[in-house]
Amino acid sequence: MRSTYDPNPPIPPLPGASANAFAPQFLARLDPEDDPITATEAAWSGPWQVEARPAGGWSVVRALGADEEPPAAVLRHRQAALLTAAALPVIARCGHYRLESERGAQGYRLYARGLPAGHLPWYHEELVTALDLLDALVRSPDDLATVLEAAGPSALRLTGAVLGERG
Repeated sequence: MRSTYDPNPPIPPLPGASANAFAPQFLARLDPEDDPITATEAAWSGPWQVEARPAGGWSVVRALGADEEPPAAVLRHRQAALLTAAALPVIARCGHYRLESERGAQGYRLYARGLPAGHLPWYHEELVTALDLLDALVRSPDDLATVLEAAGPSALRLTGAVLGERG
């Protein structure tokens, strides 16, 4: 099944002028239409933090200017909130992998950062999306640490044992 994955999610609300080192007059002159293509990544990069909600559940909020914007997510479980906090910057760094839509003699050509990386015998766009997400995740020690935190103590101990065996 082919999805409509958008590698450029919309830019989230950014902190207001009271949480900004630039003067409000300067900020008012800035036109979002002039943003470079990297603006989405910069806006979603966070940092994000997970906060317990007084009524229960967990909020994922921007660590800077958290009081001035709505949460990026409100979730029932801390693990889901931690994964969301890691995923927000990761999805903005995606787009390095692409699958050719026409099948060639060896299958569907896979590209990584614009260069041929291999072939797949079937058209599997979800695999390409997963490669993108994992590639972006391993490029950020902070986001990777957040995912490991979400895994919990038992998974961390087992992961340590696996890595210890691999040497």
